[in-house]
Amino acid sequence: MNKSNKRQNTNGETTTLQRLPLIVRRKDLKPLIGVSPSFVDLAEKRGEWPKRVHFFPGVVGYHGPELEEFIEHLVRIDRKNINSGGATPNSKRSTRDERNENG
Repeated sequence: MNKSNKRQNTNGETTTLQRLPLIVRRKDLKPLIGVSPSFVDLAEKRGEWPKRVHFFPGVVGYHGPELEEFIEHLVRIDRKNINSGGATPNSKRSTRDERNENG
């Protein structure tokens, strides 16, 4: 059962977040946090994703609290970049229309 955690967002509003389970299996990543296994594979190879943990024989997954910390870290970086006018992960991409105009 997931626990909830009350936090204050940047607007000063209190929000309730659902906590991740203690062990998050690979197949549960997509429904829980919205990332596909292929994205995780790439991020793991680049060292940009928490390492898998072998909890028991045949039970491999991710430590839920570590995933939560990692996601919160990504959010802080994104907000810092947005607030400082820096690049965000999607800002380097050009739209199809921009490419057609430039090329």
